[in-house]
Amino acid sequence: MGRRFLLFLCLLSMTAAAQVPKTKDSLLVYLKTHPQDTLYVQALNEWAFLMVKDGNYEEAHRYVKKVDALSRKLHYGSGYYKTINMLGIIEYSKQNQKKAMDYFLKAHDLITKYRLPKKIYQNSLNNIGIIYADLGDRENATKKAMELINYQEKHQIKPLKSWPYEHLGNNLKLYEKYDEALRYYNKSMAIEKDENDFTGMAINENNIGNLYDDQGRLDMAAKHYLKGLAYAQKEDYKLLQTDFLTNLGRVCKKQQQYAKSEQYYRQAERLLKELEVTVPLKTVYQNLGDLYAIQKKYDAAKQEYLKALAISKEIQDPQVLLTINEALAGLGEATGNFKDAYRYKVAAGVYSDSVFKIETAKNSEDLLRKYETEKKEQEIKALSAKDKINRLEIENARKQRIFFLIGLGLLAIVVGLLIGFYRNKKKSAEKLAQKNREMTRLNEKLETANTTKTKLFSIIGHDLRSPISQIYQFLDLQKSEPELFSEADKTRHNQRITDAASTVLETMEDLLIWSKSQMQQFTVTPENFEILPLVQTIIGLMQSQIDSKKITVVLDIDASETLYSDRNIVIIIIRNLLQNAVKYSPENSTITIGSLKSDGKTLIRIVDQGDGIPKNIKATFESDTNLVDSGQSGLGLTLIKEMGELIGASFIMADHAPKGSVVTVTFPNLFDSKTTNHRTKRA
Repeated sequence: MGRRFLLFLCLLSMTAAAQVPKTKDSLLVYLKTHPQDTLYVQALNEWAFLMVKDGNYEEAHRYVKKVDALSRKLHYGSGYYKTINMLGIIEYSKQNQKKAMDYFLKAHDLITKYRLPKKIYQNSLNNIGIIYADLGDRENATKKAMELINYQEKHQIKPLKSWPYEHLGNNLKLYEKYDEALRYYNKSMAIEKDENDFTGMAINENNIGNLYDDQGRLDMAAKHYLKGLAYAQKEDYKLLQTDFLTNLGRVCKKQQQYAKSEQYYRQAERLLKELEVTVPLKTVYQNLGDLYAIQKKYDAAKQEYLKALAISKEIQDPQVLLTINEALAGLGEATGNFKDAYRYKVAAGVYSDSVFKIETAKNSEDLLRKYETEKKEQEIKALSAKDKINRLEIENARKQRIFFLIGLGLLAIVVGLLIGFYRNKKKSAEKLAQKNREMTRLNEKLETANTTKTKLFSIIGHDLRSPISQIYQFLDLQKSEPELFSEADKTRHNQRITDAASTVLETMEDLLIWSKSQMQQFTVTPENFEILPLVQTIIGLMQSQIDSKKITVVLDIDASETLYSDRNIVIIIIRNLLQNAVKYSPENSTITIGSLKSDGKTLIRIVDQGDGIPKNIKATFESDTNLVDSGQSGLGLTLIKEMGELIGASFIMADHAPKGSVVTVTFPNLFDSKTTNHRTKRA
């Protein structure tokens, strides 16, 4: 019944414009004083709706005719729609859902024909969906609900219609998904509260009350029914009030508050008679019959059932006819009037469907036998022994079922324990496997740490110990036996000490950089810089080594040439390669450093006139690993390779005819690189 009132809401929101009043008194003044324009059509429509709320359908029809006549005179397309739509509202209020659907579908077609506003289309979808739901066509009702939700959210139509959320809540309630259903009801309630629509809020309270009612939470159900009744009374919506009064009567009956239940039912009866609405009266009378039957007031119960039966015959409601006839048959049994019980049971069978026919016939036969037993007591006594045997057989069968169920229960417990044991065992195995994986990772980290430690000791033992030992020996010799040294010897030894100290300093610097990279803390910070000044700075730092071998360094680098990369890493790479070139170049030779651009990359080439590239150096760059072997290549070349990997640089080493070697380093432009981040760490 609650959905019926929700349909009225769509009309309210559709017809009530800001310029048209809503109350009866103000509408009457408006209709007497306002010119007959399109706003006047809306006012007529609003008045017709108020007549529907009061149950005055004839008066509502009269004003609908006025809406139609004035709309035709003004060629007002929205007025045509209002006319047909209001006829649907009237039929719906009179419980003629099929006729109402015909009107609403016709009204829906007019929306496209006259290109009416999206707001009216929203209302039309709302009405049609409600009718589908009341006709029991849940599939089409749900489709319309989803279509309406998508339409009004897509076009951002305000206010939203609450019905689709209510309908989805009803679907979820049907499948006993009460928490999800309550969320949709609350969404619908929020929409009505935003509009301060007491009628809508009342209907949502009714839905929430029904939800708690289905769960057996009667106190909560009564609380929401009372709140909904208060909202309906504020709107003076008498038909809606009867719905809440009926629900409250049913709840009080369940709570055995019989006097209070009867009071609510009688209030509903009074209002329905006042409104001259007969269809809902059958429910009130049927509930009163049930109430009196529970209290064993069989005569009063029968009177109420007969009232409900008369209305049900008038409207030809087979389901209610079946229910009431069965209730009357039950009264006949309870009072010992098996003749009436048999008569009403047979009548109930007429209205029952095929599923109930066999059961109804069987029950009717049982009632007929009971009626005949009043005349055949002797026959019953003769059959008593057989009845006892049957009861014993039934009792034995019942016991067997109980033992069978107990056995099934024990089996289920055993299976449950086995499943639990298996799951626990599986979880334990997974935890153990996870611990093993963690242990493997820790072992790998430990092995890496040991390898790094071994590298470090190897470097200290070879690359640092030798030059420091030389410095120590030279200084100790000068201190203990200075007379052995001539001025030329002192100059030569001082140069060797200087070279050894320089080697120690460079090795220490490389060692610090390498150690930082091994601990995964090295950060790549790209920037744009000129290549020529950078190379000139490196040469300046190495000038003493270059001059000592009388080497000429030729620069073939354009002054405007730039590179976007990590400046410090590029310095490390070029410095180490230049040191290698100086180391293996003979005296009075030339080293050429040049650069060029190719495919967006920068190539820096270092050419010397030494004896070619040693095999151990080639092996370092051709190997897939970065292991340090100080006896072969030292730390510098390993550092070059690792630093190059951080910025995506690649190396090509080759012999240079007729004598010497050439090392080409290709630097990518990190600004264009998609594979190198501005913060890169060793993997």
